Amino acid sequence: MGELGLHEYLNLSDHGFDAFLVEFRIARNIPVVHRARLLDILADWRSSEPCHDVERLTNQLYNEGLTNGKRAVSLSSKVLMLESPSTICPIDRLVRARLGLAENDYEQYRTLLESYIIANEAAIQECFQNVSPYASVIEENFSEIAELPEIRRSRLIDKLLWTIQN
Repeated sequence: MGELGLHEYLNLSDHGFDAFLVEFRIARNIPVVHRARLLDILADWRSSEPCHDVERLTNQLYNEGLTNGKRAVSLSSKVLMLESPSTICPIDRLVRARLGLAENDYEQYRTLLESYIIANEAAIQECFQNVSPYASVIEENFSEIAELPEIRRSRLIDKLLWTIQN
């Protein structure tokens, strides 16, 4: 069995790029006709510096007319999270509302997110300790990934933003 090509990944039924876009609620941000182009951009993006720049990707997608005339910051943050899950914490309307962010701006979001983390460090640590035994069972199959604790923390903070009241 050969290696899966980039565009074949797009249409895998349960595990392809389209499935990711649907699961992360960002499929509406990019029309089907532009998804292959998005994959091409992301393939090039992986080798660019800085590849973690959510605003730069957002602007590129917008300027190329791929995002229905909108700044798709949520889309950009979520697809870049795939590349760098330890450093990219995705943004969407729920976390923007939780943090009181009116603008769809990732840099402003990061600033507010850092304040949220500082203000809620005790709750974050408690949750982190509570999930650690369970997460460790899952993570033991991925021991080659050095950033697992950072990834776990980033994903936990994302979920806390969805659920915990300020």
